[in-house]
Amino acid sequence: MKTKGFTLVELSIVLVIIGLLISGILVARSMIETAKIQSFIKQIQQFDAAIVNFKTKYSSMPGDSPLMVPAGNGDGLVRDIDDGYLYFSGDISNFWVHLSQSGFDPKVSYTETVGASFNSGGPGVLNAPISVLGAHSVVIPYSTGQGEYNYYITNLTDLISYEFSPIKTGVKPISAAAVDIKIDDGVLNTGTVTGAESTGCGIACLTTQGICADIVNAAQYNIVETEEKCDLKINMLTQTGGNY
Repeated sequence: MKTKGFTLVELSIVLVIIGLLISGILVARSMIETAKIQSFIKQIQQFDAAIVNFKTKYSSMPGDSPLMVPAGNGDGLVRDIDDGYLYFSGDISNFWVHLSQSGFDPKVSYTETVGASFNSGGPGVLNAPISVLGAHSVVIPYSTGQGEYNYYITNLTDLISYEFSPIKTGVKPISAAAVDIKIDDGVLNTGTVTGAESTGCGIACLTTQGICADIVNAAQYNIVETEEKCDLKINMLTQTGGNY
């Protein structure tokens, strides 16, 4: 008794169906990632708009305003205490608090605690908004060590990294690259959007090769890396055409 097998036509149809299913999955994933990128850019635009409204009313930056409680020194820079000694402190820890007090809060999800550390509310409760770009990253306001300008950074520090398992910080390099291409020049180490390693030393890290940056060319994002260990820095108010 002969067993009837698949004909070449039947096999071809099966292969076509499998190919269509795989293509559909890949397209769906791409659409999800694209939507995430667009949502993150919209999130930054909302932050910038809130800052513009705040500055118009109070003539100072959120967190730095001498008119709010707790008061800043009004120097126009969003700093921590001692420029890096206490990472989440000073203007930085009060940035979102000031926006909330002023009524210009962009309605992002975070726990409002004046002068608190990131995790004062316990595991999973952060006093900064979670970035829509990465589940293990928050958006933190900051200024350069030299006090040149203000920016946002998607980052978690060692202070709170124990709350997540496995421990990851920042965003995927390919996501960071997509944002950079969308709103800046697409180059990792130049422009108003830049990337840097996030391997436990926070924003003090210099851009090194291997995770965020390509091994051959440090100016390119390492888009094949899947770890969420790329810090994305975006200069404030660039999405509203203002001065940062």
